[in-house]
Amino acid sequence: MRFQWKLLILLLALALAPIALMRTFGAGIARQIRDKMVSQTHDHLVAETRSRLQLLVQGYAATLWMGREWTEMTLWLQAEQVERALANPGDFSRRIYFTKSFMGMKGRAGGSRLPDLMPSADHWHRGDNGLRFVNVSLGHQVFTLSPTADADAANTDAARLVGLDTFYQKLFRRTRDYALWHFTATADGLTAFYPGHEGLPRHMNPEEQIWYRQALKNDVPWTDPYVDPITRQVVVSAVMPVKRPHGQIAGVTGITLSVSKLLEMRLLSRNLNVTAWPFMGYLESDETDGPMRARILAKESYADQPHRHWNVLLEPEWLSSEDATQFQAMLADVKAGIDGSRRMRFQGQDCLWVYGPTHPRGFLVLIAPYAEILQVARTGELAVQSQIDRLTRLTLYGILSMAILVVLLSVAFSRTVTRPLKTLAQGAKRLARGDFNYRVDIRSGDEFGELGRLFNAVGPQLQERSRLQRSLELAMEVQQNLLPHSPPRLAGLDIHGRSHYCDETGGDYFDYLLRGSERQQLAVVVGDVAGHGVSSALLMTTARALIRQRASQTGDLAQLVGDVNRLLVEDVGTTGQFMTLFCLEIDPRQGQITWVRAGHDPAMLYDVAQDQFEELDGYGLPIGVDHRSSYAVSHRLVRTGQIVLIGTDGIWEARDPNGEMFGKQRFKAVVHRHAQAPARELVEQVMVAVKQFRGSDTVEDDVTLVVLKIEQGKGPPA
Repeated sequence: MRFQWKLLILLLALALAPIALMRTFGAGIARQIRDKMVSQTHDHLVAETRSRLQLLVQGYAATLWMGREWTEMTLWLQAEQVERALANPGDFSRRIYFTKSFMGMKGRAGGSRLPDLMPSADHWHRGDNGLRFVNVSLGHQVFTLSPTADADAANTDAARLVGLDTFYQKLFRRTRDYALWHFTATADGLTAFYPGHEGLPRHMNPEEQIWYRQALKNDVPWTDPYVDPITRQVVVSAVMPVKRPHGQIAGVTGITLSVSKLLEMRLLSRNLNVTAWPFMGYLESDETDGPMRARILAKESYADQPHRHWNVLLEPEWLSSEDATQFQAMLADVKAGIDGSRRMRFQGQDCLWVYGPTHPRGFLVLIAPYAEILQVARTGELAVQSQIDRLTRLTLYGILSMAILVVLLSVAFSRTVTRPLKTLAQGAKRLARGDFNYRVDIRSGDEFGELGRLFNAVGPQLQERSRLQRSLELAMEVQQNLLPHSPPRLAGLDIHGRSHYCDETGGDYFDYLLRGSERQQLAVVVGDVAGHGVSSALLMTTARALIRQRASQTGDLAQLVGDVNRLLVEDVGTTGQFMTLFCLEIDPRQGQITWVRAGHDPAMLYDVAQDQFEELDGYGLPIGVDHRSSYAVSHRLVRTGQIVLIGTDGIWEARDPNGEMFGKQRFKAVVHRHAQAPARELVEQVMVAVKQFRGSDTVEDDVTLVVLKIEQGKGPPA
């Protein structure tokens, strides 16, 4: 029997029987698939929405925490400057502008009004006639006296505080994005505001102000929201008391901030689904020690995406849910500083609540109705049901049409089987010869067509992998060229260093830098970027460039490392990457070494004569973590016959097949055995020992070691 007849019988048996059975069982199976798909889609949509909202809450909370810390740091700086000013005798030659000067009377230093008043885009209030900008002076403070003020003492303090004009000008350039006013009020009844303006009450009593009372309580430095009398904006103040030189409370200084700027909606407006409701609130306990309540500080004002902004509430408004137990559990999480999500009802709708703390007892909650979250799933369910109904109708005609189609296919199929196979075989040969641009032309909708499409996709992927491999090889070559090709030749020193990367590229780094006026002082730098691979290599090259550029300038090692750290934080401060660093400088003529340790494992000093190891320790955070980090220089004398070894943790953290680490004791043993060998041989012996210890296991970390041997005739006598 010919192949075509065999194929015809087989296709008829395989095609007609399933179609007949599908009529009976197909609908039920399709419904099961529909239900499973809808269920999985529900779970996926809820999980995706929860994840996205949690990411928004965490990001927004982190932004507010950072702004709060920045403001408190700025306030501390301002308070320090105010206390210094109050300790000065005062400059009575400078012009002082009092509020009464604006009322037509002469001020202490004369004049009728501030000379540089101009409208400020940062200071405005919305009235019946629309938006109005407040005239302020960026060059001067303005002062006022309370009715009960001690005029002589207040005028003396004004002569002292007027010297802060320049300080406020510099400070305001950095705080104007969120700060409205910088102010100081003394116990003598004097109040000073910057920027200066004409809206300050003529006889303002600071002791009656909310921020003055709050600061003297010595409680948290933040006030509750209140309305700024000048701009009519809702504001909060960060305040703290200031003291005179003998310790007596002199008064209060603070910063007034616009709540709407602090709670800007850009992060939410760009990422938040329009159907989710955001609320900013804080916890309050009932007066009778009842359950906790959540007071709303701010909520969304507009629902359309481009015009979202916070509406800050002054009158009490409370957040609540019909599910009291779940709601109290959420408030307990907020009180404990835990973020999370819960399913609760809100305004009669079943909703997903995602929440997180923004500051002590403060929180952000995003509420999304499940009806909106699952809208896509419901649309998909209706579409699937429509297809099931259509499939049921089509199967009615399927048996007859399939019988005719099978007869036609059996004739043509014998040719369609062999032709694609030959085409694919030819294409495989072309790929094997490196012709990645070759494509097969198989225009069918069956497995052969799919195989042809997959085959055509393989060529670009192989080409891309080949290009990537060449790029990695080039990157490896470039990075290896960045490392020193040979050590410097300095009398009295035998130096050698080597790095071995576990990937094509790595994050370990060492370098030699000649410093000093006669370039006779050698600085050795060893660094280790967290992780390995391309990202670590990029950070390593950046750090190398910064170190080399800074090393060409004056300054000790602590200044060098500190400057490099600040520059590196600007590039990688938000990525989580960092680099440990050990910098050592040796003057072989003086027999002295100095070093700075920035989070790196301590270097070792081995005294061959006494057979003793000593760690060159020190304190300092890795570079790239905190721009405020400071570093200290350590000093030590060295003598002939001593060896300095600077390595990375890839040496002692290497593991054998049983998981045991190489450790520093094995490292010291290798150094002890080969201490008389040249520096190059000592480095090679350590590398060989680590490799043999690791065995056939995969290299998990980069390995770097630099050895400095102090030779005969230099430094103090042995």
